[in-house]
Amino acid sequence: MFNRKKATNNLATFDLRRYKYWQAIFLSFYSRKLYIDVAKRWRGIGLTYCLTLLIFACIPLGIKYMLNFEQYIWKDLIEPMSKIPEIIVENGEVIFKQNKPYFIKNQKGNDVIIIDTTDQIKEITDEYPDLFMLIRKKQYFFRDPRVEFLKDNERNQEFYNKREIFTYSYEGFKNEKFIGKEWVKEVGLNKVKNAILIFVYPLLVSCIYGVLITIMIVFAMMGQVASITIFKHKLKFTQACRVMFVSSTFGTVIFLMLRTLGFHSMKINFMCMIFIFIYFSYAILCIRKDGRQLVHY
Repeated sequence: MFNRKKATNNLATFDLRRYKYWQAIFLSFYSRKLYIDVAKRWRGIGLTYCLTLLIFACIPLGIKYMLNFEQYIWKDLIEPMSKIPEIIVENGEVIFKQNKPYFIKNQKGNDVIIIDTTDQIKEITDEYPDLFMLIRKKQYFFRDPRVEFLKDNERNQEFYNKREIFTYSYEGFKNEKFIGKEWVKEVGLNKVKNAILIFVYPLLVSCIYGVLITIMIVFAMMGQVASITIFKHKLKFTQACRVMFVSSTFGTVIFLMLRTLGFHSMKINFMCMIFIFIYFSYAILCIRKDGRQLVHY
């Protein structure tokens, strides 16, 4: 007697995906069965897989950015600020014990803060490219500190050269004393630093995730057309997206690793795109071969 319930259960089991997302990350480099499973049994367009891939693949780059940001916040911002000596503000004017410009340097030996009540230095200029604070007798100037590990990029270099300079006066200050170390503790810059570091990795993953989704969906549409015209195998759009996301694993990992090592150029981007389309072609060939075997069977 035919057992309909048992047959239904067998079909349901057959339709379940055989590989988990973390397994697919490693198997995507060579497994023919994985790509068949992705096309036939996975659901959706592969967004969860993409996120899983980036959570693991972004770890080295995330660590690099966290270390760079920690060094930037501590060495280039907090440490110079804590070196500011005692400054007294009376009736809107700074009283400073030294009758000549006082320079505070960062770890690189560049001037980042200047205290000058003699009016020798009147404003922030290109003479001091790393200067982010100038304290004068009746006002002080401030601009965004220069991020050392972003200076090599020409676009970032141009941005930092055009940083806006803000001017503030001491109006309303009648008798105030300012010491750098005490101010750093009162404001809680160390807590701010820790909070920023916590968000560096999730923010990095989120940004790359959004960009990668957009690119891969466009590539999937191109791949769907190529699958029909070149490989003579029709894929649904959802299948093409899933296969494209998994096929992009090798190219994405290579791109992120090279980025971590400091290599970034259009040639590298093009090379990674080639890797993606090679793996996508391999996946389509595997899926087409499996489909033909089922037809013959």
